[in-house]
Amino acid sequence: YPHLKIFLHSCGSVNDLIEEFIGCGVDVMNPIQPLCDHMDSAALKERYGDRVTFHGAIDIQQAINGSMDEVKNEVGRRIQALARGGGYILSAANHIQRNAPVENVIAMFRFAKELGKYPL
Repeated sequence: YPHLKIFLHSCGSVNDLIEEFIGCGVDVMNPIQPLCDHMDSAALKERYGDRVTFHGAIDIQQAINGSMDEVKNEVGRRIQALARGGGYILSAANHIQRNAPVENVIAMFRFAKELGKYPL
């Protein structure tokens, strides 16, 4: 089934495994946890971005619980690092927790719409 896409969920610092995942046929990597060691968004895009789509990367541990400015800066940072040339699906880096302010979650999507327009 060559038209099927393989979406892999693997939490944590998986940078050392991404090459293997791609070699196994993974098309989409999730969640891209930005606070984990060796998971710098720009470096991941530079190294793998022409071969895999990134899904996630919006920090839910600090930024989504912070101020509106922190949410906006987080969304902008991830779009700038991962969206150039395509290959990025903006989403939270993992499940949004119940203590996350609802207004911040809504703002994440509003900022994504505002900041994620092509051309970047």
